[in-house]
Amino acid sequence: MYTIFFFTIPAYMLRLKQRSLLRIQDVSIGTMWAAFSTYNLIRTSIWHLRSAQLQRRTERSVVVSTA
Repeated sequence: MYTIFFFTIPAYMLRLKQRSLLRIQDVSIGTMWAAFSTYNLIRTSIWHLRSAQLQRRTERSVVVSTA
C-alpha cells in the first residue's frame, strides 16, 4: 500500500498543479487539504481493516491451539 501511495499521491498533486497552472481548475489551499484529508482517511481505514484482519487471525490460531 505504501508503494501505491508513494506514486499516486505525488502524481495527483502534480496533476492538480498542472490544472491550476493551465487555469483549468481553481486550486486553493482547501483543495490541497481535502486531498491530504482523503489520503489520511484512506490510510486510516486500511490500517483498521488490517488490524481487524490480524486480530481475527490471532483469535482463530488461539482457538485451534487450545482445542
